[in-house]
Amino acid sequence: MNFDLLKMNYLENESDSKNIIFLIHGNSLSKSTFQNQVNDLKLINFKLIAFDLPGCGSLFNEDKIESYFGIDKMVDFIRDFVHSFSYDKCILVGHS
Repeated sequence: MNFDLLKMNYLENESDSKNIIFLIHGNSLSKSTFQNQVNDLKLINFKLIAFDLPGCGSLFNEDKIESYFGIDKMVDFIRDFVHSFSYDKCILVGHS
């Protein structure tokens, strides 16, 4: 996975907290599903990060669409993305 490209394709709030909540969108959606949560100042005690899954939103590539599907590939992608950040605690929140 090209994380340089991915880092240009996620939303985050301005919190400096080392406690991160990763917001994972549902099928056929995108990071913009969580735009209101990322902008909500009531959640500033947490670092909020919403990102596009492969094949969705800004990471859609019609030429490689078949290579994105499969639970194992999504798990690997999410794990690698989450581990690319430095944090004390993290929570994964999914929407489907």
